[in-house]
Amino acid sequence: MKLKPVEAERLLRKYVKDESVVKHCLMVGKVAWKIANNLRKKGYLIDPELAMVGGILHDLGRARGKPSHAFKGAEILRNEGYPDYARFCETHGFVVEEAKCLGLPGNYEPKTLEEKVVVYADFRVKKDKVVSLDEKFRYLKRIYADVSEWILEGEKRIRKLEEELTNDLNDI
Repeated sequence: MKLKPVEAERLLRKYVKDESVVKHCLMVGKVAWKIANNLRKKGYLIDPELAMVGGILHDLGRARGKPSHAFKGAEILRNEGYPDYARFCETHGFVVEEAKCLGLPGNYEPKTLEEKVVVYADFRVKKDKVVSLDEKFRYLKRIYADVSEWILEGEKRIRKLEEELTNDLNDI
């Protein structure tokens, strides 16, 4: 079943009561839509609305706390009957690094262009403001000092993703 952005927001609000998290998710959705729309204008096959919905839902599991909120969000989406959206939760943030550290089976790298856009958009939004990757990683290194190795590995991965997505998109 395909979700519209307004339905995704309703689902997010059903589980996430912290308004600052909701605002973050809505901003990630907007940034993901903008990036995806710019990619589509450049000829890429991408669905901006799907990227927006993925951005809105990516932190759904924060309703259940940390760590591993990504896996909890994916579980919520599957239980709600939206399994096609679960990977937006499972591929964002430092899930790749967390899965390696915990020895979890599976591939948590984003595969689709929409998933990649949501991962990147999330790293460009600090709380509910668009920021540079440098600013976001300074912030993350400060608040997640206990998992600094994840952040260093994740930063390499996200900077590579930025190159891939924005190679010809200097107008974002």
